[in-house]
Amino acid sequence: MASERLTTVLDELRAEEADLQERLESLRVELKCGEAQLTQVRKALTSLKDKSSNGTNAKRTATREEVIEAMREVIRERGTVSETDLKRLVEERISAQGRSRVGLLMRMRSALKEAQFVRRGNVFGLGVEAESDESERETAN
Repeated sequence: MASERLTTVLDELRAEEADLQERLESLRVELKCGEAQLTQVRKALTSLKDKSSNGTNAKRTATREEVIEAMREVIRERGTVSETDLKRLVEERISAQGRSRVGLLMRMRSALKEAQFVRRGNVFGLGVEAESDESERETAN
């Protein structure tokens, strides 16, 4: 009788051991899957952080109207400005506003074709029409 009970207890313990080993193996597989998913998420986070820190998709680009306004302000402050200085000063102004410089030179080239910007030799100024618009705004204020 004692040996039968001992055999029963041994069988139960062996079954328990087998169940635990099976469960442990299942948990190991689940852990590996979880670690793989965590690695993928960390890679994605790193990739997105790198993009936002170097400016990609982090800042809104300046609109054509914002570029034109920055150009007008620079020329109003300086009178006439060389193209090189105009580009540099507008770029600084746009950057200070927290805008991306992507496409800025293209927008400037397009804006410089407008009648309000007049080329005099190697410098740019505001045309008569743009200056009179400005005078009207100042007297209205």
